[in-house]
Amino acid sequence: MYILKNALKNIGRNKGRNILLGIIIFVLILSTTAALVINSTTKGIIDDYKTRFGSKITLSVDFDKLMSEQKPNADGILAFPEAPVISSEQYMSFAESEYLKSYHMDMLAGVALEELEAVDEKANDVMAGSIGGSADDEYISPEAKLLGYSDTNNLPDFTDGLRKIIEGSLFKNKNECLISSDFADLNGLKTGDSFVVKDTASKKNVMLTVAGVYADATKASDVPQGSFSLEGSYGNRRNEILVGLETMTANFSVNDLSVNAEYELKTPDLVKDFEKELREKGLPAVYNVETDEANYNKIVAPVVGLSKISMAFMWVILVVGGIILLFITSMAIRERKYEIGVLRAMGMKKSKVAIMLVIETVMITVLCLGAGLGIGSALSQPIADSLIAGQVKAVENQPTQNGSINGAISIGGAGEPDIEPLKEIDVSLTPETALQIMLIALALALLSSSTGVIFITKYEPTKILWERN
Repeated sequence: MYILKNALKNIGRNKGRNILLGIIIFVLILSTTAALVINSTTKGIIDDYKTRFGSKITLSVDFDKLMSEQKPNADGILAFPEAPVISSEQYMSFAESEYLKSYHMDMLAGVALEELEAVDEKANDVMAGSIGGSADDEYISPEAKLLGYSDTNNLPDFTDGLRKIIEGSLFKNKNECLISSDFADLNGLKTGDSFVVKDTASKKNVMLTVAGVYADATKASDVPQGSFSLEGSYGNRRNEILVGLETMTANFSVNDLSVNAEYELKTPDLVKDFEKELREKGLPAVYNVETDEANYNKIVAPVVGLSKISMAFMWVILVVGGIILLFITSMAIRERKYEIGVLRAMGMKKSKVAIMLVIETVMITVLCLGAGLGIGSALSQPIADSLIAGQVKAVENQPTQNGSINGAISIGGAGEPDIEPLKEIDVSLTPETALQIMLIALALALLSSSTGVIFITKYEPTKILWERN
């Protein structure tokens, strides 16, 4: 108790020195708080986007590898090689992997209508019906699209509000389907009715049952990416018949289907293992297995820069501030030589004197910690806004680079979205960050009192008093 009371009195006796010491510790805690709050927030953002963009797999043709396979033709001229095509069956086999968190697959088949009329069928002209020679060699022109989806929760156009189920429900079982209201009205179909479509490749008839009818606000000429854009009923979106993936795989040969697939890994670090598996399943060597690194870097580049700047600033402040802190405390100990010598001569043990000095510094640090946490947390947001604005400007001034490889093929077929870098972040003080700041404050207190502890253990009281005289 005496040590604690004496420590409190010493803080009051040496106001000027302790105020200076407190200012330095306060500045160190303030800068550390702002830096760590910004860093913890940016780290969470970086990890989140890394998971999102690092898990989605893209297959793209390596142009250099493809060019290396050039061979001379009959005239001795190097012919440009064609990129090998990934079959629909391979797309299906790629989805059977333990490394995948999920996959989304869409399938397209052209079908002819049996005893039904397609919307805009009169515009088909030669395309409608069949052409060719004998019945065995007969070519059947597709009149409608049969679209199969693996993810019924994210059907295209339904999530955008361009399509809406107005009768019945979504397909749930094999051979159940959704049809447009235009197609249903034209043919007098309602929920529960069945109709037959013919696979134009195998000429096999498939019986479908209407599970629901949807209203369609899309443009009739809008053709989903990955489909052929043909005039007539096949190109009219009112003739799109939607089914589940099970219906497609059960009734059609996979290699006769047009397949779009999107794969998502459990974690981004499984890319190499997944690539090895794809190679074993027949993925051609000219294809690269990649994550969406370009868009990831474009989005998080300002945040990464902000994190680096804040941490560099914190370490510079801590190192420089620590040196200044040691210098001031060493000067303070020299001024208190006589006081320490008297306490030692009175019989106070070295350990108790050392504890008293540490308690004094810890008390000052605790006061600075409370103020530093509050003010530092409040200043973190404007500091982050200012720093990230500079980072965004630097990123936007960089020359645009096309991150894709010539001939790139994306699984899913979607073009690269117009990605904007993060221009603002909301920072806040978390319990984990507050604990880190407290530990740093404790380290500063121990550092500043270490000079006094070393002095006490090095000199005897008689020598201290003799040097004083």
